[in-house]
Amino acid sequence: MARSIVLDAHARIIRHATPLFAKQLSHKYAQMNVNAVCADLSDNHGRPVTASYVQNVTDWVGAIAMAQEETWDYTLPVLDQPVASVAISLDGAMLAMKEEGWREAMVGSLSLAAIDPAGERLHTIYVAATPEHGKAVFLQRMTQEIERIKTQYPNALYLGIADGAASNWSFLSNTPSGNSSTISMPPNTSPAIAMAAYPGKTDKPKREQWLHEQRHQPGQDEHGAVEAVIEAAQRLTHKRSPSKRAASTRICKRP
Repeated sequence: MARSIVLDAHARIIRHATPLFAKQLSHKYAQMNVNAVCADLSDNHGRPVTASYVQNVTDWVGAIAMAQEETWDYTLPVLDQPVASVAISLDGAMLAMKEEGWREAMVGSLSLAAIDPAGERLHTIYVAATPEHGKAVFLQRMTQEIERIKTQYPNALYLGIADGAASNWSFLSNTPSGNSSTISMPPNTSPAIAMAAYPGKTDKPKREQWLHEQRHQPGQDEHGAVEAVIEAAQRLTHKRSPSKRAASTRICKRP
């Protein structure tokens, strides 16, 4: 028995599947549900397997990949222009797991932009983590990628972009760099300001008109549109009572 286990390990057998078959199962299961995978293998490959076998093999492959990923280092491409700025962004979503309650799935990116006026994006690194309790694994991976990029491009401008989640602000604020800035914009920002400016039940036409004006200002680039929204929120904080400033104050705040 012990000899068989050793032989399987050296042959890289995964739950009685060869590496090639484990790869095929993982690829198919990523594209189809488990019943479709079983039908495809039986009808097109003459290899009937049970649904539990497909799930067990692919779960094992996923566990191996996640364990190995901690040591993986992706080679950056050779860029034909200098990197002027790096935008660091992250976001999460709470997912209800069947037996483990709520967990948070996280995604993040590091976007490298050129020095030209258009700020052409040269390359993007994507980071993600499956739902976990908290976000320690994801933040560790993000930190590793950020440190690697800062070593490669120490003189670039680093921008942190996230929504209003306090944990995102905390992470970005604690990511030191000699040349950095953090911008936090809650999702659905403009509608939030419109609601704060015109909160009445009969004010819907006014809110829609305000949103239309913000979205169709002539000659305004993307940066100007963001600044216009921030200025509108700042004006609102001075006009309304403290109880009705929440949406605009949150938008104006920059850590």
